[in-house]
Amino acid sequence: MRFISITISFFLLFSTIGKAQNKRVFPTSQAETLSNAIVAEGFQNVSIRSLDSTLIISYENRVYRFEANAVYQLLELVNPTVVQQYNKLVLITKQQGIALVAWEIDTKKYEDFRQQEVGIDQLKNSINTSNNSPYFKQGKELVANKNTGNYKIEILIKPTLKLALGGFPEPVLYQINLQPMANLFLWKGAQLQLEGILPLLNEIEIPEEEFARPGILAFHQQVRLPKNFFVGLSVGYFTDKRYGGAAELKKLFFNGDLLLKTRIGYTGHASYPRQIGVEPPVKGWEYADLNYVDYTVGASYWLSKWNTRIDVLYGKVLNQKNVLRFEVSQQFKETEIGFFAFKTERGNNYGVNVAIPIFPKKYWKPKLLSIRPAKHFTYTYHSTQNYIQHYNTGIPKFENTLNPALIKNHLFRILVN
Repeated sequence: MRFISITISFFLLFSTIGKAQNKRVFPTSQAETLSNAIVAEGFQNVSIRSLDSTLIISYENRVYRFEANAVYQLLELVNPTVVQQYNKLVLITKQQGIALVAWEIDTKKYEDFRQQEVGIDQLKNSINTSNNSPYFKQGKELVANKNTGNYKIEILIKPTLKLALGGFPEPVLYQINLQPMANLFLWKGAQLQLEGILPLLNEIEIPEEEFARPGILAFHQQVRLPKNFFVGLSVGYFTDKRYGGAAELKKLFFNGDLLLKTRIGYTGHASYPRQIGVEPPVKGWEYADLNYVDYTVGASYWLSKWNTRIDVLYGKVLNQKNVLRFEVSQQFKETEIGFFAFKTERGNNYGVNVAIPIFPKKYWKPKLLSIRPAKHFTYTYHSTQNYIQHYNTGIPKFENTLNPALIKNHLFRILVN
């Protein structure tokens, strides 16, 4: 009996040790040290959780222009420490506090790749990305949210170009503006956006565009719901001289490769400077009652193998126009080129959208007040004068830049270069 008792005791002891080894937890001091190093790189909304042999790090990137660069820098920073105690590292990418993408990384495989002991193909099979991960909510908290981005102001400076082509006697006329934008990040998913338009050079004779004037003055709130639904609301003054409110609903399928979306707006005319009944325009606001309902429904599909996106949109836009629009966009690293065509009952058109990254790749660490250039210079060319007047609310769009397959493809390009 004594032998049996000793045997059972040893069994229970080693069983307990084995279970303890499966639940590896950073000491609080070590987790604090790691989170401080991440914050020192400029990342915001940093938190650390542990789940058995998995370490979960949540972060928000306002330091690197491209999200794949942010993920690479984080991996290089944290993996040499994490691999000693955890089998898996999960990085959770957030925007305005909303979890959007989870990266699951085999820590040993990544460290073997860093030491050139395995190739890129083996590494690819050990990294997964998801936009609906259980790790968004799981784990024991080791470090609470640090370096929050709430109530901090980010000022973006964006250059804009407008061209009038094919005229006589001047075949090319241009307009160059600066559009400074102040973003005040409030609570989770909330943002106040204040944008101005400052004319620099203007050969296009549009009198009201000689004025310094507002662009977008709006409040945005985005909320993530269960089942990969997202709801957004914007209230304020928008582009195309509209004010009012707009609500949108989005639903992601197939790990973000398919997006279904709809938007409905209720707006009225508003303009600065005043134009109605005065010649030429004069300083001051003019506005009409809220009186117009517009709507759109659309779908976007990513062909992840080729970094290509297909967009289809149908709806009623301004001036009682019904439109059917089709676009194919190709991503070349951080540059995007899209070819579009649309059909309305009053005429058709086609053209090109271009988004080119603006220097630098890495910004200064966010402070209470940060100033930096916009991420991209954008330009749209239309082949005819039949435009779609469809106002932009300015609400942030994450679905293109944070598509899981897209940023995973770009991460591997960084790793092999």
